[in-house]
Amino acid sequence: MRYLLLASILLFLACSKRGEKKETESQEVLRGVRITETRLGKKSWELFARRVEEFRDTTRVYDFVLYFYDEKGSKTSELWADSGVVFQDKGDMKALGKVRVYTQEGDTLYTTSLRWKEREKKIISESPVEIHSRGRVLYGKGLISDARLSNVEILGKIRGKSE
Repeated sequence: MRYLLLASILLFLACSKRGEKKETESQEVLRGVRITETRLGKKSWELFARRVEEFRDTTRVYDFVLYFYDEKGSKTSELWADSGVVFQDKGDMKALGKVRVYTQEGDTLYTTSLRWKEREKKIISESPVEIHSRGRVLYGKGLISDARLSNVEILGKIRGKSE
């Protein structure tokens, strides 16, 4: 009788947890996705991803490109990365892996991790960075910049060279 009671309890617990989703399980997996973030009816950024996993508060993206737009709707730069996370509540995002930012002016940023802060319209990184701009290469650790890479502050270990 004890074994039957124990088996019934285990069966009940197993069935009751079946419908619950763990925080680490995605709610939805999509392929070939486009996500657009707008503020006051104007496009702020647009993301194209090969694969997307939707969670309750975040969206994970894989093999993606993110286009940044200014307040007039003109594309200012594009960010390419292996993977990333979009934080749905703020429109912020984090890019990871082989991360590159290309501007319309021809400047390029290389790093392994960066964040886009939507409210401040800033790119932030604590990782080593390499910036190619107008025949110069700058290296450093960490940066704060606008999406155009026109106002860049390298946070430490700065060095440079001419190409």
